Amino acid sequence: MMSPSCLAGSRAFWPVRFKPSAVTPHEVSPLTDSLAQAIKAWFEQSHLDMGYLVEHGRFGFYRSSPYLPGWINVTIRDVGPDSLGAFIADLRETYPEKTARILVDVPALDADLGPALVSAGCLPTGVNIYLAHRGPIARPLESAQLSIEPVLPTNLAEFVEAEHRAFAGEEPPPSEDNLAQEMALRGAEMAGSGRFALARWDDEPAGVVGWYDVPDRWIFLLGTRPAYRQRGIATASLTHVLEDAGAAGCRSVIINVDPDDPAANLYRSLGFTEQVYWQRAYLLPIDLLGKG
Repeated sequence: MMSPSCLAGSRAFWPVRFKPSAVTPHEVSPLTDSLAQAIKAWFEQSHLDMGYLVEHGRFGFYRSSPYLPGWINVTIRDVGPDSLGAFIADLRETYPEKTARILVDVPALDADLGPALVSAGCLPTGVNIYLAHRGPIARPLESAQLSIEPVLPTNLAEFVEAEHRAFAGEEPPPSEDNLAQEMALRGAEMAGSGRFALARWDDEPAGVVGWYDVPDRWIFLLGTRPAYRQRGIATASLTHVLEDAGAAGCRSVIINVDPDDPAANLYRSLGFTEQVYWQRAYLLPIDLLGKG
């Protein structure tokens, strides 16, 4: 199960013990490098049609959205242990009321900078690897109880509630404010390249999947409600996106996942085998940003 946290920072993050990055030299094919550049562009370029603004600042790329007012995502570029203090001070001054999510996408830099980030009070929240699918599609067994439908304004509320239950559990239900904020975010994404599908089991909302409809399609959201897991819903949802991408002539389909998450094995079994990008996230909460 994965959330859109890689892009929007709209999910809670749980701290994990920091482990220095292992860097294994390997040759990178031109296509792999091209896919990596396509992913980096999502973090370095604005997508104003979906409400995502990216500004190139002194220490990297700063991403914000009016639909996520309490967050700022920073993909760092010009930060090292010697300049970390200036970077943190800049965050405090520029975004005093936002939780900062700091993204490092170079393993060698992370190995050097990670301990200093943790010493500065940042919480490591895990690694994401980005896996590309460019081969044949393994079709799952069909079930008469399962159906998958596109998300439209008419079923957006059902989708958002199922998304909440997939990630936060069945209880408590989302508050009206949270539901409205998430619907506004998803509606804005649908106005751009964001696409979503809702899986139903016996007509009940059971699972969700979201992707960006671009030449290298990116699946950024996948979840199943706890009561409906182990029924092949996630596999069927992924296959739905893969088949649609194939029909649209997409070059590849990309999905991101924590390499220690059991879901990574599912994705690889379905053909997501080529790692094209790597990223570690750190969280700097508001209370730390506000401390001098």
